[in-house]
Amino acid sequence: MDLVVISRLAGHLFMSLLLGFLFLSALEKQADVKTRLLDRRLLIALVLAASLSVASQLLVQSALLANASFAETLRAYALGTWSGKILACRMLLGLVAAALLSVGQNRLAFAICLAFQFVAPLSGHALSAPPSWASFALHGIHVALASLWFGSLAALSLVGGPRELLTAFSARAAWLIMLTIGAGIGAAYLQVEQVPALLGTAYGQILLIKVVLLLVPAMMVAAWLRWRFLRGKTSGSHTRVLGIELVFGIGVLTAATLLSQIPPARHSEIVWPLPFRFAPKVALMSFEARLDFIIWSALAVVGLVLTVIVLFAWRQRRREASAVLAITGLCGALALYSLTVTATPTSYAISPQPFEAQSIARAKAVFLENCASCHGRTGHGDGIVLSMTPMEGADLTKPHTNDHTMTSFGRSAAALRMKSCRALPMSLRRSTGGTW
Repeated sequence: MDLVVISRLAGHLFMSLLLGFLFLSALEKQADVKTRLLDRRLLIALVLAASLSVASQLLVQSALLANASFAETLRAYALGTWSGKILACRMLLGLVAAALLSVGQNRLAFAICLAFQFVAPLSGHALSAPPSWASFALHGIHVALASLWFGSLAALSLVGGPRELLTAFSARAAWLIMLTIGAGIGAAYLQVEQVPALLGTAYGQILLIKVVLLLVPAMMVAAWLRWRFLRGKTSGSHTRVLGIELVFGIGVLTAATLLSQIPPARHSEIVWPLPFRFAPKVALMSFEARLDFIIWSALAVVGLVLTVIVLFAWRQRRREASAVLAITGLCGALALYSLTVTATPTSYAISPQPFEAQSIARAKAVFLENCASCHGRTGHGDGIVLSMTPMEGADLTKPHTNDHTMTSFGRSAAALRMKSCRALPMSLRRSTGGTW
């Protein structure tokens, strides 16, 4: 983890904690409790620490870019680049918030701190996905509200807030979390663009870790607090449970910080990691696949029906219902697996060559040299090599060609030439009789 990521993460932690203290202090009056949330010196220290973290990002980025004097590079980066201007703006917002806190203007300071977090994505990749205004708005809302949620958890854990304060926060946390998740889904949709990128890019993989391994457990703990502990259905201290949720929250914040420092999935090449991929249209062309899908789907439906019967007819038999549900899930997974086809790391690769006459003309020689022996000179799958085997060659002139898996050619210089041939099936289909 480099210095930029560390300083960015530290800035989010400090500002989130400050937002949490200010938000909970506003709830104290409604909950009619008194805590030590409003230590003015602590709040000012937090906002100054967040501003210093932003300043360290500015210094580290300038040091990495410096090819002349550091002072000149720093000035050029802070005043001449969009990212540098945003960092400088956030530093100014932090100083303004500190000044407001020093004179007791907590509400204005709270609004400035939210703006501090709202504009943070602008120094990353928030504007790289069209439409840029929607991408910025979704990223900004997601970061600001997530900081408010996480900071409130941290503040409650540190001060050991009473049950009344936790109840007041929990009533608002549900809406806060729903808005945060909604904005996050919208931002992820714009940055990932296609489902295969979730598994085939570093950005997508970190996003999955953030959601599945971190966010989901945090939501489960929050649900337990709201619907079990606060309703008196269980006893014990809530501080430990808040600590568990806070640990997952730190993981979510760390993953989000890493995502802000790597290229989004929409700008990365997809390297498919699995030996199969989901392609129902192609898989169902096979009779065996259709039969497997029907059998496993029928078993899954029967399993769901049995689960419902066990739950409602014998309410005490939750263990049996769980076992039936697990078997049902396995049948459903096998039904989905029957809709997959063989895949390679380059299954979703996109040719770097544009679809134009010049590129097709250059690719013709590559095709005749490397592909025609199997696919035939006109792409009909009648090559000499396949004619001597029982295998049936793929007809590249048919409209479903793009649904099939192309052989993995690796990453050598020859492989780059082979990728240029991905435009050839389209040109063959558009030509008369599948000829050049």
